[in-house]
Amino acid sequence: MSFDDLLIKRRKKYFSKLSRYAKYVFNDHFVLVLVFLLGALAYQYSELLKTWSDQLVIGKIVWIIALSFAVFFGKLLTLAEAADQVFLVVKEEEWQTYIKASKKRSMVLPTTFLLLLLGMAMPILILAGRNGSMDYLLIAFSLMSLKWSHLTLEELAIRKEAGPKAAYLKKGLFMVTVVGLSLAFFWNSLVAALVSLGCAIGLHMWLSRSVFKNYPLIDWENLVHMEEKRLSKVNRLINLFTDVPLVKNKAKRRLYLDGLVKLMSGSNNTYQYLYARLFARGADYIGLYSRLAVIGMGILLFSSQIYMSLIINALVLFLIGFQLIPFYNELDQHILAQLYPKAVKEKRQAFKRILFYLLGLASVLFSLATLVGADWLIAIISVVTNLGFTAFFVFFYVDNRLGK
Repeated sequence: MSFDDLLIKRRKKYFSKLSRYAKYVFNDHFVLVLVFLLGALAYQYSELLKTWSDQLVIGKIVWIIALSFAVFFGKLLTLAEAADQVFLVVKEEEWQTYIKASKKRSMVLPTTFLLLLLGMAMPILILAGRNGSMDYLLIAFSLMSLKWSHLTLEELAIRKEAGPKAAYLKKGLFMVTVVGLSLAFFWNSLVAALVSLGCAIGLHMWLSRSVFKNYPLIDWENLVHMEEKRLSKVNRLINLFTDVPLVKNKAKRRLYLDGLVKLMSGSNNTYQYLYARLFARGADYIGLYSRLAVIGMGILLFSSQIYMSLIINALVLFLIGFQLIPFYNELDQHILAQLYPKAVKEKRQAFKRILFYLLGLASVLFSLATLVGADWLIAIISVVTNLGFTAFFVFFYVDNRLGK
């Protein structure tokens, strides 16, 4: 099998895996809640734009910062494996050619993400009296040029001894991104596009003619590490919806959560004790819970209508709870937990208590956010409805799901 055939086979295997797991990620429940949540977000954003009509500068600054960070979303898709640094190290030149070509494939997802974000930012420019379609195309071109520059620096980062220089240049690219987007939002999109294109071309020529020649060899250990890190993020995302082989989890004690762990552990309940520590000291589910809770609170801070606030509360609580249901099976991966002389019924009851604690905490946090975004009456109503929804979800919906 030739080098090209091997990499083609790897790409087919990788994309086949993504397509196979996509049906679990975008399941009916998740898509339905996501549609309603995006609709609520769109409505809240339109209402927020009305209040920003006299303060467009704030909106522009927010989107400049958001898009600047979004440019650095997405890494090089190399599909390198640990064995390559032994068996394919002799294919150094072929690897370098392949990595240059992989930048085109690595542009697809980040570009789509950037274009969607830019579409959300365009109402700000339209309110400012700018030409929507032309500005969109020019800023999109700027973002793609900057993203290509970022991937070029990612290519530099996998060269031996070039890591510090690449990190330094990324900081410079971030500053250029902020300046370029500031030009686009506050002055002229055409000038911003020309500046971004000029920087991308200049960086590419400088790296090709000088820097890459000074760092001619691939740092195989770093190349494999970066690809494993990228794949780990993809697998962890999929693992929130279904089991994925080879997901490596690291336990980490978080001292600031000891009080919460003690509260959730209960007394004389082995499974509840384990679930509490598995959640607080793991990396997957606590991260998911925290991100969704922060997103929900962020939306509610800008929601002043009672019905919209209550709907958002329920939707985000359902989304958090639904995403935590696979957490029930986490103990099945530990052989010692399966040897405990405890009934499965106790395990189910322990999981439901843990889930009730977590959703109850989220309910209180969402009610506090509602208090800030609306008023005390809506906040009181929301805390009552949230706790009622939590009880229904845990003791009826989840109980029925686990019983199947």
